[in-house]
Amino acid sequence: MDEVDKIKSCHPKCSLLLRIAVPNDKSSWRSFGAKFGALPEEVAPLLRHAHKLGLRVVGISFHVGSKASESQVYRRAIAAARAAFDVADELKMPKMHVLDIGGGFKANQLFDEIAETINVAIKDYFSDHQSDSDLTVMAEPGRFFAETAFTMVANVMGKRVRGEKREYWISDGIYGSFNLPAYDKSSMQISPLQILSPHQNQVTYSSTVFGPTCDSLDTVVADCKLPELKRNDYLVFHNMGAYTTSAGTNFNGFCISAIPTYLAFTNANN
Repeated sequence: MDEVDKIKSCHPKCSLLLRIAVPNDKSSWRSFGAKFGALPEEVAPLLRHAHKLGLRVVGISFHVGSKASESQVYRRAIAAARAAFDVADELKMPKMHVLDIGGGFKANQLFDEIAETINVAIKDYFSDHQSDSDLTVMAEPGRFFAETAFTMVANVMGKRVRGEKREYWISDGIYGSFNLPAYDKSSMQISPLQILSPHQNQVTYSSTVFGPTCDSLDTVVADCKLPELKRNDYLVFHNMGAYTTSAGTNFNGFCISAIPTYLAFTNANN
């Protein structure tokens, strides 16, 4: 209710979406329910308070969490959103017409299943809102668009050999572009740059890749298999378009904004 009061004081003429907590969102890599979203028993008091202050709530929003790993979490969330719509109707508030289904999407094989689940759930729970004028559905597919569009290339700045173990220092780390990917290894793919360093069919070694800063926690990959690299070789990290440079810092003088970005164009006829 404090948030509703704040909105009233800052922007009393705006339209609002009430964000609800997603039931059982633990299947996502990073769930948001502990920090965001109204619980079922909080929906009616919040709607009443907004209505009392003359604020118009036009719909419901939710977010299942970052990188959903199963599709049914969206169905449960859409069912909860429908229940919130019904509460507004019971309170005889102006009819809500916006459903924001948030994000959590990745460009992978699960996406088609999630899309089908969402379409079926909307049809099942919002059959009385099927015309375009009755229900506007929004989504927030940030990672879906950005993640696979960028590739990071980092220079090998240093090397240490300890028996069969290979350790490398590269020109970027967890205080830069790897702030999140270093902990989110399900998306990161690492390989040597084949054009400059042809390593095909060579022996691989257990390898650790460190970032450039003085912090011992600055470890990009703790254990991976790589061929023998030398200083000034390059490592390629794929799927680096989401939550990388946007979360970077200038710690230790390594300026995140100084990293150049190159646009690659391909011939559609090839």
